[in-house]
Amino acid sequence: MKGGYNDMEQEVWMSITNDIIKNISPVYMISNYGRIYTTYRNKICKMSNNGTLELALINGCITAQVSRIVYKVFIENYIREITWTACLGI
Repeated sequence: MKGGYNDMEQEVWMSITNDIIKNISPVYMISNYGRIYTTYRNKICKMSNNGTLELALINGCITAQVSRIVYKVFIENYIREITWTACLGI
């Protein structure tokens, strides 16, 4: 273990889009480790003790549960991909 993360798996970053959180500012990325990066400030955002984070929307802000964002970005998309592949018989 190095820095508290498993070295065997690389950290993957994906954008948090309007499909995930409606009207979100296009400055956030989330990793498969649950870390959120803002390109506006060029740094990792800090979560509260209960796993939430305040994110800027185009017209305000929202407090979001980081684990739900990880699920929507990484797991839901993976399930869709597997289902689609199974339907095609690949």
